[in-house]
Amino acid sequence: MDTMLASEHSGFKATLPGAYGEMFMEAFFARFKVDEGDFEAGRYFMDEGSGLLLMLVTALSRKRRKALDRVPITVGMLVTAANLGKRDSAKVENGRL
Repeated sequence: MDTMLASEHSGFKATLPGAYGEMFMEAFFARFKVDEGDFEAGRYFMDEGSGLLLMLVTALSRKRRKALDRVPITVGMLVTAANLGKRDSAKVENGRL
């Protein structure tokens, strides 16, 4: 298998709603035989039902607005995880092997 460099593919970001994002990641882990490691869907995908509620609750509080922030998943992150064979957030989010 040729090794792909994460930096070559870091520009594209996947923005999928909660359930679709989780299904995508489950399929990715299975297809590329990647151990889920420390993957937490809530860090990357907003739950479909709670998004609107969270927006309403946090609209009045600057401090709570960070609750809506999600880390976008890039192709580079997926490539790094596939090359590692395991999902390790610290390495995957920084593109390090």
